[in-house]
Amino acid sequence: MRADLAKRTAGLALYATCGDLVVAFGIEDVVRVHLAETVTARLVDPTALLQAANIDDERLPAWDLGALLGLRRPTSARAWIVLTTGAQGGRLFAVSCDRSLTVRPVRVDLPLAATLFTSRAGAVRGAFATASLTEESELAPTGVLLAASALLSPDEQRAAAKASSEGKVTW
Repeated sequence: MRADLAKRTAGLALYATCGDLVVAFGIEDVVRVHLAETVTARLVDPTALLQAANIDDERLPAWDLGALLGLRRPTSARAWIVLTTGAQGGRLFAVSCDRSLTVRPVRVDLPLAATLFTSRAGAVRGAFATASLTEESELAPTGVLLAASALLSPDEQRAAAKASSEGKVTW
């Protein structure tokens, strides 16, 4: 268990869903959120699952968040979250999710099994209870706080850089 992550308040977070999984990103990682109707996306690198998402006159590298997390089914892409890899001068990228839920403080106060999300372990900052977020019972009882700066693998970052050099996205 990742006991070092228990009992911490991590500030404000944007909560979103991927299937029944609830994820949260610290508000400092979130640049903006869009409904799917305002975004067009097309696959530009099938190997890296990289898409080019047209958002606010920008062509951003984008991924399905459910696919990044290894979930079995892709998200419905009803919402897009634009994230930054760092506070000042970080690179922008987008992830699709089923929907965004709310912005509110996040309390990372649950232990998380070390075997979960092993391919993205560096991005997982902790776990939290989801019961107070919504009255919907189909959501998992535990959600995960993710760090955008550690979400993309080196291969995904290279794919974004290559697509940028080819003029397919802005990275």
